[in-house]
Amino acid sequence: MPPPNASMPLTEFAEQELRQSPRWITKVLDDVVQQLSQGLPGESSAERAQLADLLMALRPLRLRMVGAYEAALRRLVTGDGGTGPATGGDAGQGSGGLSSPALQLAPLSGGRGAADGLAAGLSLVDEQAVSSDVQIAFCVARIKDVAEFELREITAFSSALVGDLQVSADHNPLKPDLCARALWAAAQCLPDRGGLRGAFMKQAALPLAQEMRKVYAAACGRLEDAGLQPAVYKTVVVPTGARIPRPGDTLSGDAFRSVEGHTVPDRLDPVPGTFRTSNDAEYLALLGQVFDHILSDRTLPGDVKFAVSRLQPSAQRLASHDPTLLDSHEHPLWLLLDAIAWQPEILPDPPHPQRSAAMQVVQTLVTHIGTSTRQEAPLYRWAIDRLRQAERERFDQVVQRMAEAVQALKGTDFHATEAGRWSSTQASSQASTQASALDTGQLGTVPSQLLDLPGSQPSAQVTSRWLASVMPADVARIYLDGAWVNVQLVWVHPERECFLWADCRCESAWSLRAKALTVLQAEGLALPLQPRSLVKAAARLIVGRKSR
Repeated sequence: MPPPNASMPLTEFAEQELRQSPRWITKVLDDVVQQLSQGLPGESSAERAQLADLLMALRPLRLRMVGAYEAALRRLVTGDGGTGPATGGDAGQGSGGLSSPALQLAPLSGGRGAADGLAAGLSLVDEQAVSSDVQIAFCVARIKDVAEFELREITAFSSALVGDLQVSADHNPLKPDLCARALWAAAQCLPDRGGLRGAFMKQAALPLAQEMRKVYAAACGRLEDAGLQPAVYKTVVVPTGARIPRPGDTLSGDAFRSVEGHTVPDRLDPVPGTFRTSNDAEYLALLGQVFDHILSDRTLPGDVKFAVSRLQPSAQRLASHDPTLLDSHEHPLWLLLDAIAWQPEILPDPPHPQRSAAMQVVQTLVTHIGTSTRQEAPLYRWAIDRLRQAERERFDQVVQRMAEAVQALKGTDFHATEAGRWSSTQASSQASTQASALDTGQLGTVPSQLLDLPGSQPSAQVTSRWLASVMPADVARIYLDGAWVNVQLVWVHPERECFLWADCRCESAWSLRAKALTVLQAEGLALPLQPRSLVKAAARLIVGRKSR
């Protein structure tokens, strides 16, 4: 293969890599066959029989599976049209038809006719239907774990190839999720019996990860030999698993007292009340540091940062009247910041009209706060209530748009019930913590109530409780159709046998049976999503910097 040119377009680079896909998938299949031929000690008799059946099915179907993998990967990379590689952050939902539990909804202006069409095409997704998502997610995790360094390299090189020197997006045409979904497409060549397809994905995940590590390294080497300089690293590929997706902050008060080995005592002020004068310079400086760290958070979108920056002068004025501002992350100011940062999680990406309208509401509230002569906590509580009201109105629109789909679900084999109850814990609700009074001691010292700990995947007991108590309007992050999506519960069967979810960022929906959700939850692929505390994250950074 001729060496790539540093000035070539990304499409040409992707095409060169796609031409080599038969070679590496053949190697993967050969490794799986060899692995099965050698036997897997420690497996049960039923599993050994299943693997024996898989070995017998694989040998005559390898050539067909190679062709299926190549065709599926090309279709996914080129976006079905062959015009260029897809450059989105996650694999497109519903692309290629590899796994399609999603139901495309009608636009908000579609009217009753569109809703009738939605109801006609509605189908329930059971535990069998989500097996593909579980297998794909497992395979993606293996690739990201094995090829973590190489993924960072290829992300930087592919960004440089398109001129994105800041690595603001993942331009890698061979993303792990695309390779995993292509492998699942190849698995469809196997007989649909005895769990052979799932067994194949389990056996092929590690060989594919090891092979993709070589593919990424070789591609980086060719680009470097062609004179291409890698872009600046600004993104880190985090292995999937227990660390992502991160749920909302649900830490207890005791958990706030230790951050990365730095212990925070119950009281930091040696003399209670020392820093409770209205215009204390060190107190205001600490407030400025908190805002600086919040605004430096790269995960916050630009429209959110703009709103937060406009609130900073108001916060300084509030601090002069309210010296308890830094005592707890549950102060109305911090809850308002969290509610603003929550909006992108439940809204489409800009410049979608719904996102623009919602952020216009935020800017109007910020303007009103900034022009108010009395900076008090009730003013910020009022703004939070207005944001909740706007969220409820949007949710009511979704319920109305999906009313026919709800009726269709009721008519399958479920009993009728009321659809769409606003959850009191939704929107800007925060995790409850035991927050005792705590004074601010000295500059750079942060009260323990404001501290945040590194997030981790909640325990099975926690997620089981969530699944048993989730109500309409609650938001979750679920791995569906080969990608992580933020979804909002629209309707739940009275006996909790069926859950109708609407995508927060596009007009898609999923009707999932309880068993399907249980399977996803057990694999860590269905998690509750709650507003995160910006001030806790900022406080953690301040303490971490001071402890070094």
